[in-house]
Amino acid sequence: MHTKTCLDIHTYWDRIRGAEAGPLRSDIQPGDVRHILPELFILELDEAGNPVFRLAGTRICTFFGRELRSWEFSSLWAPGDAAAAKRIARTAMQDRKPILLSVSGVNRYQDEVMLEMVLLPIRSADQRFDRLLGALSPVTPLRWSLDYALQELKIERCGAIGGGADSPVSRALPASRYGAIERQVHDLIRGIRRLGLRHHDPSL
Repeated sequence: MHTKTCLDIHTYWDRIRGAEAGPLRSDIQPGDVRHILPELFILELDEAGNPVFRLAGTRICTFFGRELRSWEFSSLWAPGDAAAAKRIARTAMQDRKPILLSVSGVNRYQDEVMLEMVLLPIRSADQRFDRLLGALSPVTPLRWSLDYALQELKIERCGAIGGGADSPVSRALPASRYGAIERQVHDLIRGIRRLGLRHHDPSL
């Protein structure tokens, strides 16, 4: 991990989960991570099974120039990567594995920035893993104005944190160009782009 936000939230998540695959939602205390709250978010599934933002920190909303609450997670991504991003979020919940992504973002002027994202599964009182605690933090500087808001994100690299090539996430996820998980992510993204599933895939 390259950013303090992603490292700190993963360390916190790992500590409070104990021997479980993820902590209870009630175990997460905002005061414990107040120094990184602006770059944190929570995803949940809507009635259609799409990951949507339940909460998003102020800095993340500033990145995109809008309030993200209730927006679909896939809406942040370039058309060719939206379906893959949705599947990655679902897989993190279903396989109960933390995911690290390296992503690029562009604004209306096509200025590119690099960011880092983590997706960390959390469970409800009935032991279902139905939400993700996430973070999005820039690796390279961003201009802070509405005129320079990010238009879309693209997946550059993706993998399960602490998972090997034989882990369930490794087999289910795509990734870019740097190993077993990366090859699968890359192949998935390429397949989606080839098939032209750029705007909506109701089967995912």
